[in-house]
Amino acid sequence: MRQLEAAEIRDLYQMRGLLDGFAGRCVAGLATEKREALLALLTASVDAMLEAAGQHDVQRYYAENLRFHWAIVEAAGNRQLSDTYRGIVQKLHLSRLKNLSQDVGMQASIAEHVEIVQALRDADAARCEALMAHHVGDAYTRLLDAEPPKNPIAPE
Repeated sequence: MRQLEAAEIRDLYQMRGLLDGFAGRCVAGLATEKREALLALLTASVDAMLEAAGQHDVQRYYAENLRFHWAIVEAAGNRQLSDTYRGIVQKLHLSRLKNLSQDVGMQASIAEHVEIVQALRDADAARCEALMAHHVGDAYTRLLDAEPPKNPIAPE
């Protein structure tokens, strides 16, 4: 897998934020029975993320994080969304793993997932959309904060 340029990563995160937000809006509008089934899966996923983070198991945490987001995207019921999302996520694997490998990244991510689940539980489409989009934006910010400067200026 080739290393992505900084601009590509930025662009992909921006697109992912739009898609996640749209998916969040869609699933918040699901019929109660379907939404509750999704909530059960997402709650179990958050619990598994908490356990993995407690054990500093980045691979397991990442797998659960993927499962959480895929469940929402797939539940939205839009094939084009799913296909486009899959392509973006595959390109971002290395960046996302790097981001989640830091405990601060995992803890912040878990807190955001909990908020998303609550918005979905409340069937609040606008809040779910905003939280999903911000979650992706915050992940991108954490990634940037974790990056060492490419060309540090030497002190004179």
